[in-house]
Amino acid sequence: MSELPEEILTLAQELQLRSLELLVDQMSPEQMRSQLIEVVRQSMVKENMYSQLLGHQWGLEPDECPQEPTEAWVTGEMSWRSPLGGNGTKILHLRAGEGDRWMPYTTSPHRIPDHQIPGGNAGWATYQFLLGAGWAIAGD
Repeated sequence: MSELPEEILTLAQELQLRSLELLVDQMSPEQMRSQLIEVVRQSMVKENMYSQLLGHQWGLEPDECPQEPTEAWVTGEMSWRSPLGGNGTKILHLRAGEGDRWMPYTTSPHRIPDHQIPGGNAGWATYQFLLGAGWAIAGD
């Protein structure tokens, strides 16, 4: 199956979009507002379905699936470091602020369950999620 870039629509989608444009031209502002709210609601439902599907695919329980970042997720730093007494393999470490000590992601309340992908990096799911939530990347 080939993947299409985001900006390319199928012919059927282009026709559907053109039909919607004609319909919107005939709507009142209140009808347009109502339609927009419904489209956004459907988009949110679709996003939740994808999240549940991916969570199931990765072996996560529904309550373990990443949710929107809360205020506690907004700040912090991440770094790939060797654990004390480790074999040199680096793992993700987190800290809430510059003065705080680094801790392995596995002991952090900000941990996201690892992807169940053979050969995947431990901590990668947490790294991706916190990076998207605005956490900074710190050097060694």
